[in-house]
Amino acid sequence: MKSCTFRKIFILFIALALSSVAETAGPVRLAVMNITQSSELRHQSEIAANTFLGTLAKSKALALAEREELDLVIREQKINASELEGAAGKIGGIMGLQYMLLVSMVYDDSPVVSARLVDLSSSQIVYSDTEIPDSLDDSAMSASSSRMADRLLEVLAGEQAVITGVHSKEVIINRGSNAGVRAGDMYRVYMGTKRNPMNIAVIRVKDVRSGFSYAELVKKGGKIELIRRSDRIEAVSKKEAETLINNGKLAQKRPGEKKGFDPAGRLILSENGNPMDISAFRSRKAMEQSY
Repeated sequence: MKSCTFRKIFILFIALALSSVAETAGPVRLAVMNITQSSELRHQSEIAANTFLGTLAKSKALALAEREELDLVIREQKINASELEGAAGKIGGIMGLQYMLLVSMVYDDSPVVSARLVDLSSSQIVYSDTEIPDSLDDSAMSASSSRMADRLLEVLAGEQAVITGVHSKEVIINRGSNAGVRAGDMYRVYMGTKRNPMNIAVIRVKDVRSGFSYAELVKKGGKIELIRRSDRIEAVSKKEAETLINNGKLAQKRPGEKKGFDPAGRLILSENGNPMDISAFRSRKAMEQSY
C-alpha cells in the first residue's frame, strides 16, 4: 500500500513538472542509460533498458536520444561504468537533454529492476519504480520491464488516451499540447478494443492545455449523453470523421445499460449521464433544500 502511495506522489510530481516543460519546449528530451555495474546482470539490465527505449519511443510527446549517440558521448568523455550515475548531468548537458532515465539491476535475495527518472536541471529524482521479476530468464525480464515501461509511459505521455470529464456541451480528454494536440483535431470516442470498437461519438478539440484539452461534439457526431469518463479516444482525420458520421457507424445507445443505470449497475444521478457519488448527491440536495 505504501509503495502505491509513493508511486502516486511521484506520478503527480513528474506530471506537473513535465506539463510545464512541454508548454515551452515541445517534446520532452530524454535518454535511457543502463548503469548496472555487475557483469553477471548486465545482459538482463540491457533487456530492461531496451524495453524502456522501445516503449517510450512510441510517444510523440517524447524525444529520445539515440543509443549510439549516448554511447559515443560516454566514450568521448572517457566515463567508465562506475561513474555513469554521477555523470548523468554532464552527459545530459552535452546532449541537450532534460531528463535521464537510469535503469539498473541488483540481486538482493531476489533480482530487482530499478528505474529512476532524473530532472537534469535540478539533479532531483522525480520518478522511481521497481519490479521483482520471477526469474532472470529473458521472458521474465521482458515482462517486468514492459510493465515498468508502460507505467512510465502513462506518466510521461498520458498513454491510453481517454475521456476524463463529461459536461453538458463539452468533454475533457487527457491529451494536450505535450502530446502534440492542436485546436481543431478530431477524435472518435469508443468503447471496447481498437480491433472491435463500438464508436460512440466524434469530437473536435477547441481548447488545448499542457496535459489535457476541452473538446466539443462534432455536428451530427453522436450523442454527448452516451459518452462516459474513461471511454477511449483515437485521433481521426476529417475524412474518417465524415465516414463515421455519414455511414451510421455511431452507437445510438450503450450496450448493457438499463435506463438510469451505468454499466456497473449504479444508479445514474447526474444530469450528464455519469454516476455521481451518493454522498455528493445528498450534499447537493441538502444544499438545495436549505434555500
